[in-house]
Amino acid sequence: MDIEEQGDLKSFINLLVHKTTRTTICYLKEAKTVQNIELQLIKEMQKNDTFSRNNYGKLQKKYPNKYVAIEEGKVIASDKDMAGLNKKMTKIAKDIRLVLFEFVPAKGTTILF
Repeated sequence: MDIEEQGDLKSFINLLVHKTTRTTICYLKEAKTVQNIELQLIKEMQKNDTFSRNNYGKLQKKYPNKYVAIEEGKVIASDKDMAGLNKKMTKIAKDIRLVLFEFVPAKGTTILF
């Protein structure tokens, strides 16, 4: 291998390392973005779950034996069956992944699992 070939090889290796480093940085940025999105989704679902637990008595009075959809900490739709609620949600939900769907039994109802 002569000096010219060694120089070309060295340039090629430097270019490869630079591109690999740049690609790795891009992947890390994307992973961080995905992680932030997932964290946001989890926080929103926790918000909806907390709303449901804190307002369960009120939900039982207002929506007995109905399915409810909770988004951004409030009920945005309800229906007597899940199919009906799902149909409504395709039209009104901002992001279906963030919606909590829950059946609200009437007060005094016993549910067996």
